[in-house]
Amino acid sequence: MIKKLILTFTTILFLSSCATTMSLNDIVENSPADLEAKRLVYIGQSKQEFCWARTSAWYAIMCYKYDVVGKGPNIYYERGKYEILASKFNRFYVFKDVSVKYTNANSTGNGNLEKIFYSMSEAKKFVDDKFPKPPVQVASKPKTSSKTKTKTSTSKGSSGSAFFVTNRGHIITNYHVIKSCSSNPKIKYNDKDIQTKVIAKDQLLDLALLKANLTNTKYVALSNSQPKKLQRIIASGYPFGKYISDDLKFTSGIVSSLKGPNDDSTLVQVDAALNPGNSGGPIVDEETGKLVAVSVMGMKKNISEGQNFGIKTSSVKNFLDANQVKVPTSWFSTKDVAKLLEDSTLYTFCN
Repeated sequence: MIKKLILTFTTILFLSSCATTMSLNDIVENSPADLEAKRLVYIGQSKQEFCWARTSAWYAIMCYKYDVVGKGPNIYYERGKYEILASKFNRFYVFKDVSVKYTNANSTGNGNLEKIFYSMSEAKKFVDDKFPKPPVQVASKPKTSSKTKTKTSTSKGSSGSAFFVTNRGHIITNYHVIKSCSSNPKIKYNDKDIQTKVIAKDQLLDLALLKANLTNTKYVALSNSQPKKLQRIIASGYPFGKYISDDLKFTSGIVSSLKGPNDDSTLVQVDAALNPGNSGGPIVDEETGKLVAVSVMGMKKNISEGQNFGIKTSSVKNFLDANQVKVPTSWFSTKDVAKLLEDSTLYTFCN
């Protein structure tokens, strides 16, 4: 009797020890291959059925959020309505027709399984290949034909637009406007060429901060409101530099979309005309004159019309905060937006 008790106790300890080291991967009946073989997971399956694929031992094992296992988030492609989910078995599942993305095991969203991969990089490539990056054209200095070439146009200089953001000579423009400068950029202010200093630049955001040694009276105040679709806006700048004229130029339109190419949430899309030379100029609210975005680029004109983009004010704020520039609250009344822009928008150039 005592021998039987000892044998039973030893067996229980052995089984308990095995259980503590066992992982989901050790449960063969719950492996992806097993679930697929049993037709519990199959191509064309709805995401809800997929997330609740059942076996006798476990359920809802296929639809853990990818970040739960410490490898990064699930990916949702709003453009194209695709989503990539991952199980704890290192399988990566691509769903199509997803108008409601996955939140958790109780809120799985919709869509249907299209393909299964063994790595996230393979799954991302599969989806990315379906939606190649749209061609874009940076709104910079235009090329001139041989008939219109002059000494100025054949130089290696650069020009664009810029604007004051404080009354202490702080100026915002695009990084790509000043990146090829061999000398400090200059601005045209009160009919004078004023030397500036590059204080900071952010190549990824495509922003640059300049500082002029002067005290200006007007500047473009930063909006505290997020841009809205159909919001009326005005863009100001010097398209084509001074090839047409040295007068500041305006275009107007609406906010068309709150994202840029490749779902870039740092950009806003507008239908106001932007041309080479507009880069770095302000896009402001039509009524208040407060900054909505910074002109940065547009779609190639031979492909599309009215699809132009600006860097959102929120990104400009983060850029200024990171460089310890305190932006003042606008103290003046903006009754004449055109006059405000005339006084604060600048032509910038360099050799």
